Amino acid sequence: MSFPTIGNFKNTVTRIKANKKTLTPVAGQNSILTGGPLRKIRIEFGQLSKSYRFVPTDTNLTSAPYGSYADVPFSVYAVDELDSSSGTPRQLNTGFLDTDNDGLWNPDTSALGNYHFVLIFASDYNPSPQQDYMTKNVMINSSVSGFPSLDVMYAWLPRAKKNADGTSKTYTAGDRLTVWPYRITSPDFVPGYPVKYSWEVQGTTVSSSAITPAEIASINVFPNPYYGTSELEYDSGGEKFIYFSNLPLQSKIYIYTLDGIFVKRIDRDNSDPNSSLQKWDLKNSDGSFAASGMYIVFVDCGSAGAKTLKIAVFKSN
Repeated sequence: MSFPTIGNFKNTVTRIKANKKTLTPVAGQNSILTGGPLRKIRIEFGQLSKSYRFVPTDTNLTSAPYGSYADVPFSVYAVDELDSSSGTPRQLNTGFLDTDNDGLWNPDTSALGNYHFVLIFASDYNPSPQQDYMTKNVMINSSVSGFPSLDVMYAWLPRAKKNADGTSKTYTAGDRLTVWPYRITSPDFVPGYPVKYSWEVQGTTVSSSAITPAEIASINVFPNPYYGTSELEYDSGGEKFIYFSNLPLQSKIYIYTLDGIFVKRIDRDNSDPNSSLQKWDLKNSDGSFAASGMYIVFVDCGSAGAKTLKIAVFKSN
């Protein structure tokens, strides 16, 4: 299922836009609406309704004019707060592509369900066919009579699933498919319906030994290898440094040469839960710059565990 816009079904847009605030009738075609935004919808199986049947005239689906107003075994409702009417959902018009021209909506078990697309319109359902839809060809790219001229909110491509014996599964009366659209979240996007959020807070955990072991694997160092011409130096006025990342708030970092000579110990004791970085200024415990070469780093996270890293340092001077 997709919202019919560029890059999706028919690679074009319809009269329904996700960023519009109201639905209004198209001038001269009062059955068809324009505007937006997208609605939350519910497809209910077992509730028979009428649907506009469009019949392809070629195997490439480049043309599909109106054929008839046919029965389908489902009904579609807008169940959105923007469409509330005394608690009764607003039923929507639909259409479908009858690729085998048998008069039925019957997607099969093939990869694309025999292309029995269902088009879900924004307009109010009418049990009698409306001329505005009967004059359309859903597979041509025309703003007057083609897909872009319609008020399609969603294009749905259903496919039947196989039973173990190879026969097709079918719906059960009462089955429901609900679609929640992406909704623009700017204040008062739709007048009278302010943006609302809800969340649940279960407490904040900082530097917990229960969660740290899972994070130790992500401890890393950058840049690695370190070059004396690193862009980090230019960004910091010539300062030489390496960052250790994804560290817990408390840890000890031991740096050794490849042959086991101790270089420096960094004691990390941070109280900022948003900070996971620790800087090494590339100096040893005596305050002199470390030489070019390979270094072994042992990050001790206490009872949570430890991580061993290798660093390559190539200095410019």
